[in-house]
Amino acid sequence: MKHSPSPLKLEAYAPARVTEGVMNGKSISQAALSTAAVLVILGAAGGASQAWAQTTPALAPFHSPFGADKDAASAEAADFNALMKLYDAYKDAKATEIKCIYTYMWDSKAYHDAYTAYDAALQQYLRDYSSVTYPAVGDLSSMRSVNWDYYAKDWKAVTDTLAREDKKSHLAGDCHDKTLPAPEPQSPTPPPEKPAPPPPAEEHWTVPLPPKPDTWENRPEIGMTSPWNGPFGGVQLVGMTSSVATVEYLDATDIRTNGFDDSGSGFGGGVNVGYDWQVGTNIVVGVVLDADIVGGVVNHHFAGGNFIGSDVDFTGSALIRGGLLATPDLLIYGETGVSLADESIKIDFGGPRTDESTITPGFSLGGGAEWMLPNPILPEFGSSSSVFVDYEHTWWSGSRLNTPAASPLFDYTWLPRSNTVTIGLRVQFGATRTFR
Repeated sequence: MKHSPSPLKLEAYAPARVTEGVMNGKSISQAALSTAAVLVILGAAGGASQAWAQTTPALAPFHSPFGADKDAASAEAADFNALMKLYDAYKDAKATEIKCIYTYMWDSKAYHDAYTAYDAALQQYLRDYSSVTYPAVGDLSSMRSVNWDYYAKDWKAVTDTLAREDKKSHLAGDCHDKTLPAPEPQSPTPPPEKPAPPPPAEEHWTVPLPPKPDTWENRPEIGMTSPWNGPFGGVQLVGMTSSVATVEYLDATDIRTNGFDDSGSGFGGGVNVGYDWQVGTNIVVGVVLDADIVGGVVNHHFAGGNFIGSDVDFTGSALIRGGLLATPDLLIYGETGVSLADESIKIDFGGPRTDESTITPGFSLGGGAEWMLPNPILPEFGSSSSVFVDYEHTWWSGSRLNTPAASPLFDYTWLPRSNTVTIGLRVQFGATRTFR
Protein backbone atom coordinates (compact mmCIF):
# COMPACT_ATOMS: atom_id res chain seq x y z
CA MET A 1 0.00 0.00 0.00
CA LYS A 2 1.39 3.40 -0.95
CA HIS A 3 2.22 5.58 2.08
CA SER A 4 0.47 8.93 2.53
CA PRO A 5 2.49 11.91 1.29
CA SER A 6 3.65 14.54 3.74
CA PRO A 7 4.64 18.12 2.83
CA LEU A 8 8.30 18.48 1.85
CA LYS A 9 10.19 20.55 4.42
CA LEU A 10 13.27 22.30 3.09
CA GLU A 11 15.11 21.88 6.38
CA ALA A 12 14.41 18.14 6.32
CA TYR A 13 16.68 17.66 3.29
CA ALA A 14 19.12 20.58 3.22
CA PRO A 15 22.02 21.57 5.51
CA ALA A 16 21.39 24.78 7.42
CA ARG A 17 23.37 26.97 5.01
CA VAL A 18 21.60 25.49 1.91
CA THR A 19 18.17 26.14 3.48
CA GLU A 20 19.27 29.65 4.39
CA GLY A 21 20.35 30.23 0.78
CA VAL A 22 17.01 28.94 -0.55
CA MET A 23 14.86 30.99 1.87
CA ASN A 24 17.08 34.06 1.43
CA GLY A 25 17.23 34.93 5.12
CA LYS A 26 15.63 38.23 6.13
CA SER A 27 14.58 39.15 2.59
CA ILE A 28 11.65 36.68 2.69
CA SER A 29 10.41 38.07 6.02
CA GLN A 30 10.83 41.66 4.84
CA ALA A 31 8.95 40.85 1.64
CA ALA A 32 6.12 39.33 3.67
CA LEU A 33 5.88 42.46 5.90
CA SER A 34 5.95 44.74 2.87
CA THR A 35 3.18 42.71 1.21
CA ALA A 36 1.06 42.93 4.37
CA ALA A 37 1.57 46.68 4.49
CA VAL A 38 0.49 47.05 0.87
CA LEU A 39 -2.67 45.01 1.52
CA VAL A 40 -3.56 47.23 4.51
CA ILE A 41 -3.08 50.38 2.42
CA LEU A 42 -5.17 48.96 -0.42
CA GLY A 43 -7.88 47.95 2.04
CA ALA A 44 -7.96 51.39 3.57
CA ALA A 45 -8.08 53.07 0.17
CA GLY A 46 -10.88 50.86 -1.10
CA GLY A 47 -12.77 50.77 2.18
CA ALA A 48 -13.62 47.10 1.78
CA SER A 49 -10.81 44.54 1.95
CA GLN A 50 -13.39 41.75 1.90
CA ALA A 51 -14.77 42.94 -1.44
CA TRP A 52 -11.22 43.11 -2.82
CA ALA A 53 -10.61 39.52 -1.72
CA GLN A 54 -13.79 38.36 -3.49
CA THR A 55 -12.54 39.76 -6.82
CA THR A 56 -9.16 38.03 -6.57
CA PRO A 57 -8.90 35.55 -9.50
CA ALA A 58 -8.68 31.85 -8.66
CA LEU A 59 -5.23 30.28 -8.72
CA ALA A 60 -4.37 28.40 -11.88
CA PRO A 61 -4.46 24.60 -11.46
CA PHE A 62 -1.21 22.82 -10.74
CA HIS A 63 -0.01 20.58 -13.61
CA SER A 64 1.52 17.50 -12.01
CA PRO A 65 4.61 16.00 -13.70
CA PHE A 66 2.69 12.71 -13.64
CA GLY A 67 0.02 14.01 -16.02
CA ALA A 68 -2.93 15.11 -13.86
CA ASP A 69 -4.13 18.62 -12.98
CA LYS A 70 -4.32 19.23 -9.24
CA ASP A 71 -5.69 22.06 -7.12
CA ALA A 72 -3.12 24.86 -6.62
CA ALA A 73 -3.58 24.47 -2.85
CA SER A 74 -3.05 20.70 -2.89
CA ALA A 75 -0.30 18.97 -0.94
CA GLU A 76 1.44 17.94 -4.18
CA ALA A 77 1.48 21.56 -5.42
CA ALA A 78 3.03 22.69 -2.11
CA ASP A 79 5.62 19.92 -2.21
CA PHE A 80 6.48 20.68 -5.84
CA ASN A 81 7.06 24.36 -4.93
CA ALA A 82 9.35 23.27 -2.08
CA LEU A 83 11.19 20.96 -4.49
CA MET A 84 11.52 23.84 -6.97
CA LYS A 85 13.26 25.96 -4.30
CA LEU A 86 15.78 23.19 -3.67
CA TYR A 87 16.22 22.82 -7.43
CA ASP A 88 16.92 26.57 -7.73
CA ALA A 89 19.47 26.37 -4.89
CA TYR A 90 21.17 23.41 -6.60
CA LYS A 91 21.35 25.27 -9.95
CA ASP A 92 22.78 28.40 -8.26
CA ALA A 93 25.40 26.30 -6.47
CA LYS A 94 26.24 24.48 -9.69
CA ALA A 95 26.88 27.76 -11.54
CA THR A 96 29.20 28.90 -8.76
CA GLU A 97 30.93 25.49 -8.58
CA ILE A 98 31.70 25.55 -12.31
CA LYS A 99 33.23 29.01 -11.93
CA CYS A 100 35.19 28.32 -8.75
CA ILE A 101 36.05 24.59 -8.79
CA TYR A 102 39.79 25.17 -9.23
CA THR A 103 39.97 28.04 -6.72
CA TYR A 104 37.96 27.31 -3.58
CA MET A 105 37.20 23.80 -2.42
CA TRP A 106 34.29 24.85 -0.22
CA ASP A 107 32.30 26.06 -3.24
CA SER A 108 32.40 22.49 -4.59
CA LYS A 109 31.21 21.20 -1.22
CA ALA A 110 28.37 23.72 -1.23
CA TYR A 111 27.34 22.33 -4.60
CA HIS A 112 27.41 18.80 -3.21
CA ASP A 113 25.28 19.80 -0.22
CA ALA A 114 22.74 21.54 -2.48
CA TYR A 115 22.55 18.56 -4.84
CA THR A 116 22.18 16.09 -1.95
CA ALA A 117 19.27 18.09 -0.52
CA TYR A 118 17.59 18.39 -3.91
CA ASP A 119 18.09 14.69 -4.77
CA ALA A 120 16.65 13.49 -1.43
CA ALA A 121 13.58 15.70 -1.89
CA LEU A 122 13.17 14.49 -5.49
CA GLN A 123 13.17 10.85 -4.41
CA GLN A 124 10.67 11.57 -1.65
CA TYR A 125 8.45 13.33 -4.19
CA LEU A 126 8.57 10.21 -6.41
CA ARG A 127 7.63 8.00 -3.44
CA ASP A 128 4.68 10.24 -2.49
CA TYR A 129 3.08 11.02 -5.85
CA SER A 130 4.13 8.50 -8.51
CA SER A 131 1.66 5.74 -9.40
CA VAL A 132 4.56 3.29 -8.92
CA THR A 133 5.14 1.98 -5.40
CA TYR A 134 8.81 2.54 -4.53
CA PRO A 135 10.65 1.36 -1.39
CA ALA A 136 9.94 3.63 1.58
CA VAL A 137 13.63 3.95 2.50
CA GLY A 138 16.96 3.85 0.66
CA ASP A 139 18.48 5.44 -2.40
CA LEU A 140 16.16 4.62 -5.32
CA SER A 141 18.93 5.20 -7.89
CA SER A 142 20.95 2.22 -6.62
CA MET A 143 18.41 -0.22 -5.13
CA ARG A 144 18.04 -3.63 -6.80
CA SER A 145 14.28 -3.83 -6.16
CA VAL A 146 13.43 -0.73 -8.22
CA ASN A 147 11.89 -1.26 -11.67
CA TRP A 148 14.41 0.70 -13.73
CA ASP A 149 12.06 1.48 -16.63
CA TYR A 150 9.45 3.09 -14.36
CA TYR A 151 12.04 4.88 -12.22
CA ALA A 152 13.83 6.41 -15.21
CA LYS A 153 10.48 7.53 -16.70
CA ASP A 154 9.30 9.15 -13.43
CA TRP A 155 12.72 10.77 -12.78
CA LYS A 156 12.72 12.32 -16.26
CA ALA A 157 9.10 13.54 -15.98
CA VAL A 158 9.81 15.46 -12.75
CA THR A 159 13.21 16.88 -13.77
CA ASP A 160 11.83 17.99 -17.17
CA THR A 161 8.96 19.77 -15.40
CA LEU A 162 11.36 21.49 -12.98
CA ALA A 163 13.53 22.67 -15.87
CA ARG A 164 10.48 23.92 -17.78
CA GLU A 165 9.00 25.79 -14.79
CA ASP A 166 12.33 27.27 -13.72
CA LYS A 167 12.15 30.99 -14.44
CA LYS A 168 15.38 32.08 -12.72
CA SER A 169 18.66 33.06 -14.30
CA HIS A 170 21.26 31.10 -12.36
CA LEU A 171 24.35 33.29 -12.18
CA ALA A 172 27.59 32.27 -10.53
CA GLY A 173 28.27 33.81 -7.15
CA ASP A 174 31.56 34.96 -5.62
CA CYS A 175 34.22 32.33 -5.14
CA HIS A 176 34.08 31.93 -1.36
CA ASP A 177 31.82 30.15 1.09
CA LYS A 178 28.83 32.36 1.93
CA THR A 179 28.75 31.03 5.51
CA LEU A 180 32.38 32.07 6.11
CA PRO A 181 33.92 35.57 6.20
CA ALA A 182 35.10 36.81 2.82
CA PRO A 183 38.90 36.56 2.35
CA GLU A 184 40.84 39.55 3.61
CA PRO A 185 42.10 41.78 0.76
CA GLN A 186 45.81 41.39 0.16
CA SER A 187 48.36 43.69 -1.37
CA PRO A 188 49.30 42.89 -4.95
CA THR A 189 52.16 40.43 -5.38
CA PRO A 190 54.25 39.86 -8.46
CA PRO A 191 53.04 36.92 -10.59
CA PRO A 192 54.80 33.61 -9.99
CA GLU A 193 57.26 32.28 -12.50
CA LYS A 194 54.89 29.44 -13.42
CA PRO A 195 51.18 28.82 -12.61
CA ALA A 196 50.36 27.00 -9.41
CA PRO A 197 49.11 23.43 -9.94
CA PRO A 198 45.38 22.76 -9.47
CA PRO A 199 44.22 21.20 -6.17
CA PRO A 200 44.57 17.39 -5.92
CA ALA A 201 41.67 15.43 -7.38
CA GLU A 202 40.72 14.02 -3.99
CA GLU A 203 39.75 17.49 -2.74
CA HIS A 204 36.72 17.60 -5.05
CA TRP A 205 33.44 16.06 -4.12
CA THR A 206 31.83 13.30 -6.18
CA VAL A 207 28.29 14.16 -7.30
CA PRO A 208 25.79 11.27 -7.72
CA LEU A 209 24.71 10.63 -11.32
CA PRO A 210 21.27 9.61 -12.65
CA PRO A 211 20.67 5.85 -12.96
CA LYS A 212 22.37 4.05 -15.84
CA PRO A 213 20.31 2.43 -18.63
CA ASP A 214 19.13 -1.10 -17.91
CA THR A 215 21.51 -3.17 -20.07
CA TRP A 216 23.40 -6.37 -19.30
CA GLU A 217 26.59 -4.29 -19.46
CA ASN A 218 25.38 -2.23 -16.48
CA ARG A 219 23.53 -4.97 -14.58
CA PRO A 220 26.69 -6.51 -13.02
CA GLU A 221 26.75 -3.46 -10.71
CA ILE A 222 23.61 -4.83 -9.03
CA GLY A 223 24.67 -8.46 -9.08
CA MET A 224 23.48 -9.71 -12.47
CA THR A 225 25.28 -11.48 -15.30
CA SER A 226 23.95 -12.20 -18.79
CA PRO A 227 22.12 -15.52 -19.31
CA TRP A 228 22.95 -15.30 -23.04
CA ASN A 229 26.21 -17.20 -22.41
CA GLY A 230 26.56 -20.95 -22.13
CA PRO A 231 24.76 -24.17 -23.06
CA PHE A 232 21.00 -24.64 -23.25
CA GLY A 233 18.43 -27.32 -24.04
CA GLY A 234 14.71 -27.45 -24.55
CA VAL A 235 11.54 -28.93 -26.03
CA GLN A 236 9.37 -27.65 -28.87
CA LEU A 237 6.19 -28.01 -30.92
CA VAL A 238 6.44 -27.98 -34.74
CA GLY A 239 4.00 -27.16 -37.50
CA MET A 240 5.09 -27.82 -41.12
CA THR A 241 3.59 -27.19 -44.55
CA SER A 242 5.19 -28.79 -47.61
CA SER A 243 4.90 -28.61 -51.38
CA VAL A 244 6.20 -31.39 -53.65
CA ALA A 245 6.78 -31.36 -57.41
CA THR A 246 6.50 -34.96 -58.71
CA VAL A 247 7.61 -35.82 -62.26
CA GLU A 248 7.17 -39.13 -64.15
CA TYR A 249 9.57 -40.23 -66.97
CA LEU A 250 9.43 -43.16 -69.38
CA ASP A 251 12.38 -45.30 -68.34
CA ALA A 252 13.33 -46.39 -71.87
CA THR A 253 13.59 -42.86 -73.31
CA ASP A 254 13.73 -40.61 -70.21
CA ILE A 255 10.92 -38.54 -71.75
CA ARG A 256 8.67 -36.78 -69.28
CA THR A 257 5.21 -38.30 -69.31
CA ASN A 258 3.46 -36.67 -66.37
CA GLY A 259 3.91 -34.14 -63.53
CA PHE A 260 2.06 -33.07 -60.38
CA ASP A 261 2.35 -30.21 -57.86
CA ASP A 262 0.81 -31.02 -54.49
CA SER A 263 0.91 -29.71 -50.93
CA GLY A 264 0.27 -31.00 -47.44
CA SER A 265 0.94 -30.33 -43.77
CA GLY A 266 2.02 -32.03 -40.59
CA PHE A 267 2.48 -31.45 -36.87
CA GLY A 268 4.81 -32.85 -34.25
CA GLY A 269 7.39 -32.05 -31.62
CA GLY A 270 11.00 -32.50 -30.67
CA VAL A 271 14.02 -31.38 -28.68
CA ASN A 272 16.86 -28.89 -29.14
CA VAL A 273 20.28 -28.20 -27.63
CA GLY A 274 22.84 -25.49 -28.31
CA TYR A 275 25.31 -22.93 -27.04
CA ASP A 276 25.21 -19.10 -27.01
CA TRP A 277 27.92 -16.45 -26.75
CA GLN A 278 27.20 -12.79 -25.98
CA VAL A 279 29.57 -10.43 -27.82
CA GLY A 280 29.75 -6.91 -26.39
CA THR A 281 26.61 -5.26 -25.08
CA ASN A 282 23.85 -6.54 -27.38
CA ILE A 283 25.14 -9.10 -29.91
CA VAL A 284 24.49 -12.84 -29.42
CA VAL A 285 25.75 -15.68 -31.63
CA GLY A 286 25.20 -19.39 -31.17
CA VAL A 287 24.64 -22.90 -32.56
CA VAL A 288 21.41 -24.91 -32.37
CA LEU A 289 20.84 -28.63 -33.00
CA ASP A 290 17.27 -29.93 -33.14
CA ALA A 291 15.41 -33.14 -33.93
CA ASP A 292 11.66 -33.42 -34.58
CA ILE A 293 9.11 -36.12 -35.24
CA VAL A 294 6.51 -34.82 -37.71
CA GLY A 295 3.73 -36.35 -39.77
CA GLY A 296 4.10 -34.43 -43.01
CA VAL A 297 2.16 -36.15 -45.82
CA VAL A 298 1.90 -34.94 -49.46
CA ASN A 299 0.01 -37.24 -51.89
CA HIS A 300 -1.43 -36.94 -55.40
CA HIS A 301 -4.62 -38.99 -55.64
CA PHE A 302 -6.11 -40.74 -58.67
CA ALA A 303 -9.52 -42.25 -59.26
CA GLY A 304 -10.14 -45.47 -57.44
CA GLY A 305 -8.01 -44.55 -54.42
CA ASN A 306 -4.66 -44.86 -56.17
CA PHE A 307 -1.95 -42.32 -55.23
CA ILE A 308 1.69 -41.30 -55.48
CA GLY A 309 3.39 -39.19 -52.84
CA SER A 310 5.87 -38.81 -49.99
CA ASP A 311 5.78 -38.76 -46.18
CA VAL A 312 8.28 -36.97 -43.91
CA ASP A 313 8.50 -38.76 -40.56
CA PHE A 314 11.61 -37.20 -38.99
CA THR A 315 13.72 -34.05 -39.50
CA GLY A 316 16.94 -32.83 -37.94
CA SER A 317 18.98 -29.68 -38.43
CA ALA A 318 22.26 -28.05 -37.44
CA LEU A 319 21.98 -24.25 -37.48
CA ILE A 320 24.07 -21.22 -36.64
CA ARG A 321 22.31 -18.11 -35.44
CA GLY A 322 23.14 -14.49 -34.69
CA GLY A 323 21.08 -11.58 -33.48
CA LEU A 324 20.66 -8.40 -31.47
CA LEU A 325 19.24 -7.87 -27.99
CA ALA A 326 16.33 -5.49 -28.50
CA THR A 327 16.14 -5.37 -24.68
CA PRO A 328 18.32 -7.20 -22.14
CA ASP A 329 15.71 -9.99 -22.17
CA LEU A 330 14.60 -10.12 -25.84
CA LEU A 331 16.77 -11.54 -28.65
CA ILE A 332 15.85 -11.06 -32.33
CA TYR A 333 17.90 -13.39 -34.53
CA GLY A 334 18.43 -14.95 -37.94
CA GLU A 335 19.62 -18.52 -38.53
CA THR A 336 20.82 -20.79 -41.32
CA GLY A 337 22.23 -24.29 -41.70
CA VAL A 338 21.73 -27.81 -43.05
CA SER A 339 18.84 -30.19 -42.49
CA LEU A 340 18.06 -33.86 -43.02
CA ALA A 341 14.67 -35.51 -43.56
CA ASP A 342 13.66 -39.18 -43.31
CA GLU A 343 11.37 -39.35 -46.37
CA SER A 344 9.17 -42.27 -47.46
CA ILE A 345 8.35 -42.53 -51.20
CA LYS A 346 5.04 -44.27 -51.78
CA ILE A 347 3.32 -45.44 -54.99
CA ASP A 348 0.02 -47.36 -55.13
CA PHE A 349 -1.53 -47.87 -58.59
CA GLY A 350 -3.71 -50.84 -57.60
CA GLY A 351 -1.08 -53.56 -58.06
CA PRO A 352 2.15 -54.11 -56.18
CA ARG A 353 2.81 -51.23 -53.77
CA THR A 354 6.12 -49.37 -53.48
CA ASP A 355 7.25 -47.90 -50.15
CA GLU A 356 10.90 -46.77 -50.16
CA SER A 357 12.65 -44.81 -47.39
CA THR A 358 15.42 -42.31 -48.16
CA ILE A 359 17.43 -39.65 -46.28
CA THR A 360 17.06 -36.29 -48.04
CA PRO A 361 19.42 -33.36 -47.28
CA GLY A 362 18.40 -29.72 -47.46
CA PHE A 363 19.39 -26.10 -46.81
CA SER A 364 17.43 -24.00 -44.26
CA LEU A 365 17.11 -20.25 -43.75
CA GLY A 366 14.98 -18.44 -41.19
CA GLY A 367 14.79 -16.35 -38.04
CA GLY A 368 12.93 -15.80 -34.83
CA ALA A 369 12.73 -14.25 -31.37
CA GLU A 370 13.60 -15.53 -27.89
CA TRP A 371 12.48 -13.96 -24.60
CA MET A 372 14.30 -14.62 -21.31
CA LEU A 373 11.71 -15.14 -18.57
CA PRO A 374 11.95 -13.07 -15.35
CA ASN A 375 12.25 -16.24 -13.25
CA PRO A 376 13.36 -19.78 -14.11
CA ILE A 377 10.58 -22.30 -14.73
CA LEU A 378 12.80 -25.24 -13.73
CA PRO A 379 15.37 -23.79 -11.29
CA GLU A 380 16.55 -27.26 -10.34
CA PHE A 381 17.75 -27.81 -13.93
CA GLY A 382 19.01 -24.37 -14.97
CA SER A 383 19.53 -20.84 -13.78
CA SER A 384 17.40 -19.17 -16.51
CA SER A 385 14.49 -20.07 -18.78
CA SER A 386 13.30 -18.68 -22.11
CA VAL A 387 10.52 -19.12 -24.65
CA PHE A 388 11.10 -18.83 -28.38
CA VAL A 389 9.36 -18.86 -31.74
CA ASP A 390 11.04 -19.18 -35.12
CA TYR A 391 10.39 -19.82 -38.80
CA GLU A 392 12.45 -21.83 -41.31
CA HIS A 393 12.18 -22.37 -45.04
CA THR A 394 13.99 -25.48 -46.33
CA TRP A 395 14.97 -26.32 -49.89
CA TRP A 396 15.31 -30.14 -50.03
CA SER A 397 17.58 -31.76 -52.64
CA GLY A 398 14.89 -34.14 -53.91
CA SER A 399 14.60 -37.91 -54.42
CA ARG A 400 14.60 -40.24 -57.46
CA LEU A 401 13.17 -43.73 -57.84
CA ASN A 402 13.72 -45.78 -61.02
CA THR A 403 11.36 -48.53 -62.23
CA PRO A 404 9.60 -49.13 -58.92
CA ALA A 405 7.61 -52.35 -58.52
CA ALA A 406 4.35 -50.40 -58.55
CA SER A 407 5.21 -48.89 -62.00
CA PRO A 408 8.17 -50.76 -63.57
CA LEU A 409 8.16 -48.92 -66.93
CA PHE A 410 8.66 -45.45 -65.42
CA ASP A 411 11.06 -43.40 -63.28
CA TYR A 412 9.96 -40.78 -60.71
CA THR A 413 11.47 -37.71 -59.02
CA TRP A 414 10.22 -35.76 -55.99
CA LEU A 415 11.37 -32.17 -55.22
CA PRO A 416 9.97 -30.95 -51.87
CA ARG A 417 10.01 -27.52 -50.17
CA SER A 418 8.87 -26.95 -46.60
CA ASN A 419 7.96 -24.11 -44.23
CA THR A 420 8.26 -24.80 -40.52
CA VAL A 421 7.08 -22.78 -37.49
CA THR A 422 8.48 -23.82 -34.11
CA ILE A 423 7.56 -22.67 -30.59
CA GLY A 424 9.37 -23.95 -27.54
CA LEU A 425 10.88 -23.63 -24.10
CA ARG A 426 14.58 -23.61 -23.25
CA VAL A 427 16.59 -23.86 -20.04
CA GLN A 428 20.03 -22.20 -19.81
CA PHE A 429 22.53 -24.33 -17.89
CA GLY A 430 25.71 -22.23 -17.79
CA ALA A 431 24.72 -18.65 -16.96
CA THR A 432 24.17 -17.32 -13.45
CA ARG A 433 21.61 -14.68 -12.67
CA THR A 434 20.42 -12.67 -9.65
CA PHE A 435 16.78 -11.78 -10.09
CA ARG A 436 15.08 -8.46 -9.51
